[in-house]
Amino acid sequence: MHEGVALLPDFRGEHALRRRHRCQCARQPLVFGSDRAEHPQRALGNRRQPRARALDLRGERVAVAGQRIVAEVGAIRDGVLGILLQTLYFKFTAAPESVYIFSTLGMEPWGRIGSGVAELLAEHGTATFEFPHLAKLVERLEYDTIYHEHFSYLSFSTVETIFAKHGLTLFDVDEIDTHGGSIRIYARHTEDPSFPVSPAVEALRRRELDAGLGRLETYAAFPERVKETKRALLEFLIRAKRAGKRLAGYGAPGKGNTLLNYCGIRTDFLDYTVDRNPSKQGKFTPGTHIPILHPDRIAETRPDYVFILPWNLTDEIVQQMAHIRDWGGKFVVPMPTVRVLDA
Repeated sequence: MHEGVALLPDFRGEHALRRRHRCQCARQPLVFGSDRAEHPQRALGNRRQPRARALDLRGERVAVAGQRIVAEVGAIRDGVLGILLQTLYFKFTAAPESVYIFSTLGMEPWGRIGSGVAELLAEHGTATFEFPHLAKLVERLEYDTIYHEHFSYLSFSTVETIFAKHGLTLFDVDEIDTHGGSIRIYARHTEDPSFPVSPAVEALRRRELDAGLGRLETYAAFPERVKETKRALLEFLIRAKRAGKRLAGYGAPGKGNTLLNYCGIRTDFLDYTVDRNPSKQGKFTPGTHIPILHPDRIAETRPDYVFILPWNLTDEIVQQMAHIRDWGGKFVVPMPTVRVLDA
């Protein structure tokens, strides 16, 4: 049976961060379950230390506290509190001690969620989850959704396999447009016959197999496909600028910043971007330093193209900004391939 593929965090990279941290701080390894844990308290008071180091040490203190609490509440580790504490510790450290928690207690990152659901779900209850669909990410080259807040990218078959190991059956699934293509799954206890398995389950499972989600070569080909998309986008921007066109962005979302930084798009291409969120206005996009202004700026400057960064909201944005047709403005949608839309 196809078990799908989950793109889980690369712990080697996180361990590399810890190794650098150990070199900077000469920190002794923490010992899970110990009453005392050695860490460089004196470094906390050293104001000459870089801010990044101070942040690492704050996370370290949380990790130490998390270790102590996890040890004390081991009896309820499969409950809500146990899941929360282990998740926090894992998020802050990804250290060998954290791996110990998951491997020894049988609480691997996604497995602990499955065991928690199985524990909390009523005998004849149902659980539902919604998440971006890996199949759509691969098919539509949605690489800009891959960034620090997103720890995993899941196929239906992967989640089905994880939940099955904890006595849960996925009996139905909905495919929705949220975030560029998501799925909403429905789970029950395997021994509960109240909800028969929908034909949609087998249909989606088969489509994932046909799309190659169970083959490594599918993922090996993904980077080159992304590079080609980047080249096509930059070619369009270069042609537009050489033709004397003015471009402004719309939005300053997380995915937009991933795209801007990966493609190297700065103020040499986009004069500015706008966002309806007042907390973003007057600031700059991280890494690319593009000014973020109020949407009224577009009507004032009348750019030839409005570059839509939250492309998953294209229909809504086109409707909101339809007035750019007054001066012949057009919209640019960068994903999955460059498209130019009339207002």
